Amino acid sequence: MEEAEIILYKLPMPPTINKSLMVARGRMIHTKESRIFKKQIEEIELYSFSEITKTRKYFAEHRGERFIKIHVHYFFRADELYYKNGKLKKMDCHNRSKAVYDGVSTLIGVDDRYFVPGSYQLSPTNEPSHVNVYLSIYQ
Repeated sequence: MEEAEIILYKLPMPPTINKSLMVARGRMIHTKESRIFKKQIEEIELYSFSEITKTRKYFAEHRGERFIKIHVHYFFRADELYYKNGKLKKMDCHNRSKAVYDGVSTLIGVDDRYFVPGSYQLSPTNEPSHVNVYLSIYQ
């Protein structure tokens, strides 16, 4: 992976796409999990305002010229990776990508249609589950 120009540390773990939407009264609505994730992103935007403003300014300078490559590193608590019988759980990282892209899009103020998927990676951690996102101008 090339060097990231912007790193967003410890974003909240998004729900999978399967747990983001549900049907109610014949309409698709966001689940409680999805609404909580969006609220957490809004709080990051509020509490990290100066850093987010710098990031927005950086990408605004390149808007319309180039795409943004996005690499996502998922960190799951070690006890969430395995069933009680020791078998590895399916973590569905690829099903979480859209929520990550939407959250990053909200944070940096760039529509996610300008994102070029890079890689994604999964690692165990002793901390609460979270996501690190590495952004760079796509050359």
